Amino acid sequence: MTNIPELPPATLPLNNNDLIPVSQLGITKSAPVDAVGGGGGSPGPTGPTGPTGPSGPVGATGVTGATGLGTTGPTGPGGLTGATGPTGATGATGATGATGVVAANSGSALNSGTIQSDLQGTIAGGGHITYQPTSSVSNFLINGGTVATTLDIAAPNYIGQHLRAEYKNGATAEALNLGTTIVFGSTVASYTSTNTASVSDFLMFIGANGSQWACVAIAQGYTI
Repeated sequence: MTNIPELPPATLPLNNNDLIPVSQLGITKSAPVDAVGGGGGSPGPTGPTGPTGPSGPVGATGVTGATGLGTTGPTGPGGLTGATGPTGATGATGATGATGVVAANSGSALNSGTIQSDLQGTIAGGGHITYQPTSSVSNFLINGGTVATTLDIAAPNYIGQHLRAEYKNGATAEALNLGTTIVFGSTVASYTSTNTASVSDFLMFIGANGSQWACVAIAQGYTI
């Protein structure tokens, strides 16, 4: 049996329902607190609430967690291409240069990108005529008129220029005479045209100097 003085101290204040040990006739027994004092008077009033104790210290702030290692998402699709802007205005077309004829000393000509040679000119006979050949013309046709024809040829375009002339009689034969711009040599000394309707004579001339033509060949009497 434990003696009362040896018991641990009770928590105060005591409640009416708390039990306390009582020694009766050498026997330790328990009894309620409110039985003390001979049958128990009413409990006294509750004492005032004691002052609130000081607040305990604030706990240490927790360590912030590490930032997560998230991966960058894929790049989104590109936007649509904008509409093509309007085409700028077409510049004005430059003026076309005049078509020229470029002649070489060989008697050939470049006309609008085409090389031309042995071009034929045509003139009407009758009376006194002066034929003016260009660098690109190498032969010409003289259609006989209703009267005799006297032919002169303008100055050569270059020394050595050659011309072939065809004199074709009309329905009525008329003579072709050669003017002072045409000269003869000892081999071909003169010319008398064929006096037959619709018959042709052929004559060859070469530019001898800056003003005259040498008659170097004559072929007559062609019905073509």
